[in-house]
Amino acid sequence: MERIVSITLLALAFIIGCRHTEHYGKQMAGKELPFAPLSAENDVKELLADGDEYRIGTGDELKVDVYNIPELSSKSMSISQFFGQVVDEKGEILFPIIKSIKVGGLTKKEAAQAIEERLKEFVKNPDVSMEIVKFQSKFYYITGASNNNGKYNITPTTTIMEALSRITPLATSSSVTMANTIYLKRDEKVIPLSITEVSKSQTDYSRIRIHNGDTFFVPPASAERVYIVGEIARPGAYQITKPDYTVLDLIAEAGGVNPVTADTTALYLVRQYGGKFQYAVLDYHKIIGGDSGSDLRLQPGDRLVVSPTGLASYNRIIEQLLPTFQMINSITGTIKNVIDISNGGK
Repeated sequence: MERIVSITLLALAFIIGCRHTEHYGKQMAGKELPFAPLSAENDVKELLADGDEYRIGTGDELKVDVYNIPELSSKSMSISQFFGQVVDEKGEILFPIIKSIKVGGLTKKEAAQAIEERLKEFVKNPDVSMEIVKFQSKFYYITGASNNNGKYNITPTTTIMEALSRITPLATSSSVTMANTIYLKRDEKVIPLSITEVSKSQTDYSRIRIHNGDTFFVPPASAERVYIVGEIARPGAYQITKPDYTVLDLIAEAGGVNPVTADTTALYLVRQYGGKFQYAVLDYHKIIGGDSGSDLRLQPGDRLVVSPTGLASYNRIIEQLLPTFQMINSITGTIKNVIDISNGGK
């Protein structure tokens, strides 16, 4: 019976060991979970390529003039103040002769051309110019640990820099602190914006225009934490203490990796990007060797997993099974004693 129990336990240890190796081998492998650089710089470069013009929307007020035909132009209320046509919920404006025309979704130039085409039925060679005198169709939002949370109008010249300049941190007791990273959510993408990069002119946010629905989230300074787990002296959560806080900084604060049990060639950096997670497989030796491509700058919420070696994995399994071994040995010993007693101690 003891032989059967031993064989069963060895088989169980082998199965669990295989599953443990599978977790670190297949599910966490860099090839199957590719890591794309998530620096704000790359995201900003993509945003800089956006050259779309402002498009008219519901609520915008337009001033339309037809050259040499005052009766078809927006009427002047007083000097430098104009009575314009407001774009309705259908994206249309009322206009003399043609009654109404759809301009929603068009640029100023496209809308002027559309009006010219309709007027050609009534006027010879109409020359139409258009200005947007009130912007009421597009908005961006500020939320989180800021005194300026709210909804703000977007004009053709509204930039990310303008939005960042509006943000003021919440005061806590006698101190005023603000997170270094502010998050811009645009559609399904979440882009970290570094305030330090703004102060050092590393990124020119004044060249990047805001889109309708852009949302700026200001986290509290206390939320700027990163996490480290696994074969490390002091696993846990650590505060980002400087803008260029890297993997090496985190490892140093956590007391360093365990040289015996840690697999120093496979450190996993896990980062949540919007609703998705991405992974980087890092080499500790390259990090301490000064490889800038390995010593990545961390962002709030990053998790660093220092995985164990195969030997450490096996030892962990034995540690987990030890109470079971002891319990079965105890039961087996009791059964053996009962058998010995029933056999008269033979």
